[in-house]
Amino acid sequence: MLAAPAWLKLKAWLATGWCSTQHQSGQSQTVGHIFGLPTLATVLCGVPQGSVLGLVLFLLYTADVTVIAQRHGFLAHSYADDTQLYFHDKVSLSDIRLLRLKECISELERWMSSNRLRLNTDKHSLYVWERGSK
Repeated sequence: MLAAPAWLKLKAWLATGWCSTQHQSGQSQTVGHIFGLPTLATVLCGVPQGSVLGLVLFLLYTADVTVIAQRHGFLAHSYADDTQLYFHDKVSLSDIRLLRLKECISELERWMSSNRLRLNTDKHSLYVWERGSK
């Protein structure tokens, strides 16, 4: 895994126009909306659908999700656009952890909103496994 400064440099390098000069620059696409007929719009930057580079860019774009989870004391596992937060702790500390989880989700929601993403609240779920007594 790259060190944080390398991630930031790579993220900045990709965001400063490399994608616009290498891929979709000058292309156009049809944009439809509910208020009228579809219109033709120029694509200023982007990656062709199906490009392997799209996966790398998505991982860079969403890398902060893991950082936010870790800041709140959680581990994160991501697969495609699905992220799971998890932890293990004593049952007696579960109330404190649930409060932290709520704070973490609130921060993730703010981060996603500021990055033009939406947290799908219909897909939230919480699972608790308790080890049996010995």
